[in-house]
Parts: sequence; C-alpha cells; structure tokens
Amino acid sequence: MAPEKSVLKKMGIEPKRFAEKSNHLGTNSPCSISSAKRYGPAKSATNVSLMLKWSPKWSNPPKTSSVAPNCSAAKPSANSYRRLPSRFNWRGLLHATVKACIGPASIGPFCVLILFASVLSGRDRLAFRDIGYFYTPLYQHVAKLCDAQAAESPLFSSGIKTLGPWGNFREAIWNPLDLTGMPLAGETTTAVFYPLRMLVYQLGLSAETAIGVYVALHLIIASLSAYWLARTQRCRPWAAAVAGITYPLSGTVLFLATNPPFLVSAAWLPLAIGPLLDRRQRIGQSGRSIARRSILVPAIAMAMMVLGGDPPTVLHLAIAVTVASFVRWLVDRPVRNQWRSSTLVKLAMSCLLASLLSAPQLAASIDWSSQSDRVASKESPTAESGRNGSSPVTSDSAMAFSFAPWRVVEWALPNFYGTPWPIHHRWDRIAWDAGIKRPETALWTPTVYGGGVLIVTMTWLFSTGSYQKVRRRTRRSRWKRQAGWATIALFGLIASLGAYGGLYGLMLDFVPGYSSLRYPSKWLPLVAIVFSLWSAQAVGFAFRHHRPRHTHPRQPPYRPLAIFVAAGLACVFVAWGVASLIPESPDTADRLWGPFQASLARRGAVVSIAHAMFFAVGLVGLLHWSRRNNSNQAEPAKDLEQTAPSHQKPAYQESRQPVSGVLILAVLWVAADMLVAHHGLVPRINRARETAQLPPTPDLTSPLRWMNTLPHAGVPSTWRQTSDADRMLQVESQWRAAWFGRWHLEHDQAKFNSLVSIRPAAIAQFWQQSKREVQAEPDRSTELWRGYREELGISGLIEQTSGQMHFRVLENDSVQQPDPAQQPDIASHRLTEPELLHFSSKTIYSRPVYQDGHWWAELIPAQQTLTEPTTSLSKAPTKSATPGTLNKSPIEPPKLPLQTSETKSSAAPPIPVPVRRSPIASQAITVPAGQWQVRWRYQPWWHAPALATGWAAWVLVGLFALGWRGFRFKGPCQLQRSK
Repeated sequence: MAPEKSVLKKMGIEPKRFAEKSNHLGTNSPCSISSAKRYGPAKSATNVSLMLKWSPKWSNPPKTSSVAPNCSAAKPSANSYRRLPSRFNWRGLLHATVKACIGPASIGPFCVLILFASVLSGRDRLAFRDIGYFYTPLYQHVAKLCDAQAAESPLFSSGIKTLGPWGNFREAIWNPLDLTGMPLAGETTTAVFYPLRMLVYQLGLSAETAIGVYVALHLIIASLSAYWLARTQRCRPWAAAVAGITYPLSGTVLFLATNPPFLVSAAWLPLAIGPLLDRRQRIGQSGRSIARRSILVPAIAMAMMVLGGDPPTVLHLAIAVTVASFVRWLVDRPVRNQWRSSTLVKLAMSCLLASLLSAPQLAASIDWSSQSDRVASKESPTAESGRNGSSPVTSDSAMAFSFAPWRVVEWALPNFYGTPWPIHHRWDRIAWDAGIKRPETALWTPTVYGGGVLIVTMTWLFSTGSYQKVRRRTRRSRWKRQAGWATIALFGLIASLGAYGGLYGLMLDFVPGYSSLRYPSKWLPLVAIVFSLWSAQAVGFAFRHHRPRHTHPRQPPYRPLAIFVAAGLACVFVAWGVASLIPESPDTADRLWGPFQASLARRGAVVSIAHAMFFAVGLVGLLHWSRRNNSNQAEPAKDLEQTAPSHQKPAYQESRQPVSGVLILAVLWVAADMLVAHHGLVPRINRARETAQLPPTPDLTSPLRWMNTLPHAGVPSTWRQTSDADRMLQVESQWRAAWFGRWHLEHDQAKFNSLVSIRPAAIAQFWQQSKREVQAEPDRSTELWRGYREELGISGLIEQTSGQMHFRVLENDSVQQPDPAQQPDIASHRLTEPELLHFSSKTIYSRPVYQDGHWWAELIPAQQTLTEPTTSLSKAPTKSATPGTLNKSPIEPPKLPLQTSETKSSAAPPIPVPVRRSPIASQAITVPAGQWQVRWRYQPWWHAPALATGWAAWVLVGLFALGWRGFRFKGPCQLQRSK
C-alpha cells in the first residue's frame, strides 16, 4: 500500500506526482534497476518512494505525458535526440567564469600566485638547478631562433608581427650555439612545438620573468586539473578544492619548478590519468561519451606532455594504467572482460591519437635520440661526466635520483630532513648512508610532503568509529573503487625506489627502449596525484552533512588527539637523538653550501614535527565542530523508519545547505598548511643584487665558439669551509658569470662543452679519445689540446688564473680561425648562406658543423675574377682534417683557395654533392676543381610529413570537440522531445 502523505511531504515529494509516477513505473519497471541491483526488486510503493528519494535524477521527476510510454522499449525514437541552441550562451559563460574565479577551484591557483608573486612582479627570479642555468637562457634562445626564421616569411615582412613563435613550423631549425651544432627540436626539452611556451614568450617579457610566468602557469594548470579529477571522482566542490591545493603545492610537484619539462608533465597528468580510470566511462555505454572524456582528453594531455619536453612520463603513465587495469580485472569479477577491454582500448586509442598530435616533436626526438650517447652499449662507455657534458646511461646514472626508503616519513612531516641550501643542514644521507655521495642518493626534491590532511582525516575516522559504522557492503564497494588508484600509487612508489627496489631494474632490462631513460624519482607525481585525490575524498567523507547511525557527536575527540600527541612526541625524541649523533666534521661538508650545521638540523626537525602537530590538532577540532553542527541539524525520519525495510532506512536526512562553513574553514586551513610548509621550497634570488655581483660582460664584437676550462664552474674552494645565508645568490651569480650550463646563449655565443639534454655519440667518443691520448702522452698534452681546438673551430677559452676568471680569445698563431662566413651565429640561416670557393684540384672541404644526416649541399658554377691567394696563417692548411679549412685530399696535395673580387652566377643547374661526417663532429664535402658557389641546406626528410600529420590531427580533434554535443540521448524513460 502507498505510504502516507506526511511521509511523502517529509521526503520532499509531492503526493500527486508520486501517485502518477508510481502508476507509471509499476512494480517491475526497468527504471528501478539501479535500486534493485543494490536493494533487491521493488515490491511495494514504499520501495519505489525510497528509490525516488535517494536517486538524484528522480528527486524532481520530469513532466510526462498523460499516456506514459513503455519504459522497456528496445530502441529510442527519433525524437529522443535534440540539438543544442544555435546561439552561444555568452551570459552563461560569463556566469560560469565568475563563479570559477571566486569558487573553490580558485583557491589552488590563488596560492600559486602568492608563492610566485615576487617572481611575477620582476623583483626576483627562479634559481638553482636547471631552471637557473639551463632553461632560463634556453627558452629565450628558442624564441629568438623562431623569430629569426619567422622574419623570412612573406607574411611577417608584410606587417604581421605575431608570427614569431610560429617560425618553427616553416622549416626545421638548427641550433649552432651548442656543441658543434644540433637540431633545435631534436633536443626534446626545448619544447619547440609546445603551444604554451610559444604563448608565454610572445608577451615580450624578459627571460627571467617569462620563465616565472611559464612555471606559475603550469602550477595553476596542475591545480585545476587535480580539482577536475576529484570532481569526476564524485567529490563535492569544496572537497575537490583540497586536491587542487595539495597536488600543485606538494613537494613532489612544486619543486619541479626547478625542472620545467617535468613540471609540464605533472600539470597535465590528472587530465591524462583520470578518464582512463573512470569507472563510469566503459565501452558500450555511449560512444560519444567515451570519445569525449576517455579518449580525447587523455590524448590531448599526453600530447602536451610530449610537446612540453617529457615523453618518458607518457610511457610511465601507460605502464601504470596497464598494470592498474589488470588489477581491476582481478577485483571486479562480474565485469572482468568489460574492464580489461574498456581500459586497454581507451589507453591504446589515446596513445595513438597523442602520437599523431605530437608527430613533429616525436619525429625530431626519435631521430636525434638514435644518434645520442644514451643508446651506446654498456660494454663500451663513451664519456666522462663533469665539464665535458652529460654521461651515457650506465647502471649508476640510470639509478640516479632514487627515492630512498627512509624518506617515506616526509609524507607526514614537512621538511623533516632539512635542506642543503643556503645553509647546509640536510641530514638524511649523513644519518642513513654514512654521508657517502652516490648518484642513487642524489636529492631530487627536498621533501615530498603533500599535506597531512589524508593521515589526520583517516586517523580521526577510524579512531572515532565513524568509518566502521558504515555498512559493510558500502565499505567493500568503496575499497573496490580504489583498487586502480591504489595500484598506481603502489607501483609508482616502488618504481621510484630505483636502486632500493628491483622494479626499476626489471623495467630497464625488459621494457623496450626503457634502458635509455633515467631518474626513478620521475615516478613520484603518480603517487602525488593519488594521495591528493584520496585527501579530497577523505575530506568529503568526513565533512558530509549526514552522520552514520548510533554515533555520539558530543563526545570530545580525546582518542585522535592522544594518538597525534603520542606520535609527535615519539618523533621529536627520535629526530633529536638521531640528529645529535651526527658529527660536524669536514667529511659532511658540501662543495657549494659549506659545512653541515647539526644544531640547525635538530631545530628544523623539531619545527617540522611541531608544524604537523599544530595542523593535526586544528583539523581535528574542525572535524569535531562539523560533527556537532550536523548532529544539531539532522533529525531522523522516524515515520520513514517504520515503513521502510531495515536495510533501506536512511540514518539522517541530507542537509539542504549548499556547503558547510566548517568545510570551507578546513579547506582554508589546508591551504595555510601548504603555504607555510613550502613558502621557501623553490629558491629565488633578487635580480638587482645579482646584477650588482656580476662582473663586466666581455667585449665581443663577433660570435665565437668557446670552451669552458673552469674546474667546477669556477666555484671557490673556500665555500666548502664557510656558510652564508646569501650562498644561493653567490652560486647563481658565479654560474652566470662563468657561462655555466646554457648561459652563453644569453650573449649569442657558441660553446663546445655546454650542457645539453641529449648529446650525440660522436661528441662522447671525442671526450673518450682525447682523454685516452692525453693520458698516454702527458708531455704533449698542450700540443694535443691545441690540435683538438683547431679541429673543432674553438676560438676562445674561459679560464681561471690565480683564482680570477677571464675570457681569452685565442691568437691566430696558436689556433687557426675559421672563415667568418662559417662562424656560428644567432641567425641560424647564416649557416646556409652560399660560400664562394675556388680550387685548382679536387679537394675535401669541411666545416665545424655536426652532420646529423640531414644536411645537404649543392655546388653552383660561378664566373669569378681571381686574385692571388694570401699567405695568412688563418687560411693555411694543416696536417689534420681541419674544419673550416682545406684538408688533405687523397688525390692531390691541398691547394689554397683563390681570393675573389667579383662573382657572377652561372646559369648552369646546381650539382648536389653528398655531405658526410668528418672526424670528430664536423661535416665535409668533396669539391672538384673550379669555381664554385656552395649552398648548404638543413632539411630533415621527416619534417614536412610530421607537420602535416600534426596539423591534420589537431584540426580533426578541434572539429570533433566542437561537434561532440550536437545530439544527446536523453534516456530510455524520457522519450519526449525536449522543448
């Protein structure tokens, strides 16, 4: 029999509408399938009323016609599809934008802006590691090269000045200022085709401010994507804000600001992994929905990772999702085949589409990586590390930056082990590894703290019995839903252990192509996003508006507070005892940051524990306050309990308030915790003070190729014995003055032994060969190095004499100067300008430019008026194959080129000649006798097809994205055409 009207009114259902709906549904309606699966078939009108109450889509049932159609219809009618309005709803867009700017999603981006306010204003710049000496000058140099190539476009010359960033889409760009030249896009970390890099560097900002905007922008993207992921996992807006705060501000992600390519991948990671693991997006539900969320979004996110300079993270994502899909296949027994096919098919289609979207970058990276020293076999290592550049991937370098097991405690305690800068008080390696500096224990990030909200909330739930009182069946379903996420977190954590776990070594041996990768800590963002998602879900569960049955809201939270206080005191005693045993000896001193300060380490450990305890007590207080408020607002539905079955009785009615004020305070408390814990995690230095400490820039009238001979980049040995609070400023000033890393690009100068991400094997072989020859003949070391510089076209040295650094331009009597027309310059097209040559016999002509297999040359006959050759030493031949000069020909002795006074081009067609790789890292051609004009071209065969593929893929994705909502199926029980 039907329930009473008072019960229906208390449930918020109109009796008249309920009578119509109950008559329409009947007792065995397929519309109650979702309720019947969970509670059994509906046998009375009371069961139907409960289904209407608890199902959100039936809380306000749509109006139906007087003659209701049969809900069990096999196929929907043609009228069940509708089009969107033809006019765009600008008012709705404005309302959504304003709501997003002041809503919970804006808290994370607002915290990012607070942390980087000094950098965005131009007062400071980001410092330390790759962001300081590598990417700040590199990205500005990439923008210059793109602008230089765009200037040759007819559209650019016609007045369209916004085509600067799009110069990379005309022809492949050659970077002549690193080593002996290398393809700009081949070095993947240059992010040549990345849209956001092009957008930021089109604003006309300085190099220091532009890289700060670039980093802050991706941290904001990381916040919004984490918030979106939490919302797709059924988190309420203010609970999802916790994920938007803890993920970008966690130590794992925030410190990636010192390495922008990895930050780009971390920013797009939630958008890539969320739809792939979304349980609601399965094959067979809706083809449009699958393509929209589970294929398009991950594909675009993965393409952005590749274009931003970090393809390995895409491989990590694919491996982790594959493992998680098989774990879910084992857990979800009723839908095993569906889960396996759904997840793996979505992953395969997303990866295929992502490869098409990023085709230009993938083609360049694969081509250049095939020539790098990372593919060298382990049986024949090819180079030494240090000032000679990066070393090949060996077992030690592949395991560098492993996540040590003793650092797991950092997930609960912020900055527990301290930091090595600017004053050295980092004590984990000293305490646990006897202070031995090994590549495996190198510091990837000072802390992995992502907020203690997950630990505190779960401890409160279990200690107060709130979670145990949830129905067992509900708990089981919750844990099953988290099987995939738990697998990804556990797999990423074990893989990040590197040398301390066997998983990373197995992948190096058995995963194809993985042996050329390194740095196990790059798996940590996968762990960080899962922990942030769990934090949001825990907050949403703890602060929900209804309480489980049979709880005592007025009972003080003595048990969780006692647990936190006891754990904090134990950590204080352990940290103080361990830190007190650390000796202050010279063996623990650092070359940059000075001697170890044990007193500062002990103080930092105690402050870390106090910070965690203070946050825990505040959050527990908010949780207890929220439960007290809910107990006063929620009233049990006694009439409903008398009519409904026991397994369907809701404990308390859900509050109609949109959000709890206590929940907002908890979210703000989490934001304050992250800001206080990581306010100084990313190093910054004052730009005005750095400029004051920099020495005068050397007066260079023309671009030259330099070689840096400074030991340890000219770092004074006295820094090892002293500590200074301004040491970060001193280090960055010294590195910038010594052109360490890529700072030579700031002055448009070339450097042979610069740091690059991917170094060719020929350069690595040169360092091995030169070291072996110098060690075999130490008495001839000066003469040997003079010959090396002649072969490589090195025109200047960065030296240190009596502790003073200086730049020395080599004289003509010591090093042969290359032809000025062949000198590397900021304008890359100058390497392709025609050169005038005349030889009386067949001669091998070479120049100090690396041949990667895509350089082409043409000989054009020329009519010239000749003069006598000069006797300058700068044009004299040498015994070796000297780049930029004449080399010994196996046919006849070399002849000097005749100087020309007038040149007239001939109408004869050009003659293509093969360009081959000469000794070390140069290119050479064979020039027959006569008067010739040599035209050089850098034209990779894959450039045009890859660009066409990428543009076509983006156009198709854009068209599909704009049209995916053209029609929408309304559901089997709503066959009326929408009006």
